[in-house]
Amino acid sequence: MRESGLRCYQHLGRAALPDPGSGPRPGTTSDRSPGRVPPAVAAWCAELLDEPALDVISAHAAEYATERVWRDLVKHHRRPGGCDDLAAAARELLDMRKTVRDSLTAMMPRAHRDGFVVAFIGEALSRLVTLPLESQLAVAARGLQIAGICVCVLSGDLDNCACLEDVLKSEGEEQVKALVTGAMEDWRDLPRRMGDTP
Repeated sequence: MRESGLRCYQHLGRAALPDPGSGPRPGTTSDRSPGRVPPAVAAWCAELLDEPALDVISAHAAEYATERVWRDLVKHHRRPGGCDDLAAAARELLDMRKTVRDSLTAMMPRAHRDGFVVAFIGEALSRLVTLPLESQLAVAARGLQIAGICVCVLSGDLDNCACLEDVLKSEGEEQVKALVTGAMEDWRDLPRRMGDTP
């Protein structure tokens, strides 16, 4: 793990934040819709993602992307649009899992009307065929979501975090907690924590 190279850019988003009295930044609540994330959720999420937690999560991010790409992501996030693109890409990956599952289900022999046969084929396909691909898609999606949440914390714009909003609306507060706490451990385990895979 490249600990020595992480701290300098992890706090990049915090070091250059404008003074609270210097006026709003583009992309904050002044020129976007009012906070998309309930204040209470944004507050406990920000509290959970303190500096030590961000250090750990950033170290995990460095396992999947270069330091330069992570640094550029934090810089880019200061421009209007926030983490909307990350949230959209993550949701598309999660939806893709359903498409894969539906496609495999459609391949079941339609001649069989025996419910037990159909049930067995369905379970066998879900466990033997879709699990690896679904897991990979879910890991990628959840990684994008936690990255978006982290850059929003670093940029001080968590109340407008599209990734946090998406998880909250689609899966609820408990899943937000599962995502954030799970991100401090092995990201490959996030699909299990989030209930994406059996």
